[in-house]
Amino acid sequence: MRAINRQAILVKKKQPFVDWLTFTSKTHDPPEHQTEFTLAYVNSEHNIYLIEDIEVLDIAYEYIETLKPSLFEAELSGWYNANASHLWPQDRSNDVFDQWFEIEFHSMVIDIEKYRLKKDKHQFGW
Repeated sequence: MRAINRQAILVKKKQPFVDWLTFTSKTHDPPEHQTEFTLAYVNSEHNIYLIEDIEVLDIAYEYIETLKPSLFEAELSGWYNANASHLWPQDRSNDVFDQWFEIEFHSMVIDIEKYRLKKDKHQFGW
């Protein structure tokens, strides 16, 4: 086992995200795919992002501010991909991000596998 030089941030969804997702499903999905989403359901699994290892939490929060537009798009694309970005909310400002999501920091990231890390070919473009 070894610690890696990254911090993990976990993005949790809040009720406004669920409201958008439910509305979008009911207005744009075929009837058999329309869903009434719940907060518990959308948070049953989280995206985890690795960022540089920033020791001072205030500086880490400042850094996250610069990432929020990209994180917002990544979270939306997990439900409706970029080809359906016309369904995304127009206002994806940091203030709206804070209304829709909560970030949880984890300062220790430990790789317990013996195999080297590999980057996936899937890129978000940031």
